[in-house]
Amino acid sequence: MKKEIQRKRTTRFFIDAAVSIIEEEGFDSITIRKVADKAGYNSATLYNYFSNLDHLKSLTALTFISDYTEALDTYVKDAKDAYGVNSLVWECFYRYSYRSPKIFFSIFGNYLDKEFNSHIKEFYDMYPERLASTPDSINGMLVEENIFDRSMFLLKKCSSEGFFKIEDLVAIDELVFFVYRGMMGKLLSAVGHFASEDDFVRKAMEYTNKIFVSYKQ
Repeated sequence: MKKEIQRKRTTRFFIDAAVSIIEEEGFDSITIRKVADKAGYNSATLYNYFSNLDHLKSLTALTFISDYTEALDTYVKDAKDAYGVNSLVWECFYRYSYRSPKIFFSIFGNYLDKEFNSHIKEFYDMYPERLASTPDSINGMLVEENIFDRSMFLLKKCSSEGFFKIEDLVAIDELVFFVYRGMMGKLLSAVGHFASEDDFVRKAMEYTNKIFVSYKQ
């Protein structure tokens, strides 16, 4: 038990060092050597806690989305049903993705493999306090490992309330992901595609809601 507590403490120490580097130099500046140096260890020691650089970057990136998870409560509090929750969660997600595109894309959009492990469960095991304020209607979604599973969590609730056919959920899940990935790719590829955050969110939700409406019963 003591060893596990110590391991989590040291892991968080490395993550804190990586966070500091991001705040000073940007997300793309993270390297194993920089983080180890910042934390006062050698690079070999860091590999005792992280399998590779992507593992470290994933856990570090997740520390920057707490404002998104905290905002979800406000977004969905007036939703009348699962369909409304689903749409509002996506609206919130797009808005915070726009504000930190590299962070969000590194966690949710940079992988097409549905089996991709983004280390979300590991993160919340280390930082359980970050789930404390989220409503029950979406709490289970937040610990799903990738964007496909997170979206499917919401879609299944919609299906259980009669909004979507169960056999359509995989198609809806994939189509919405392609919208998200396409919008984020456009955002990251060039400046000037979107006049403002509101413009980005409006356009993204326009496409996303068209998918939901087309399958809605």
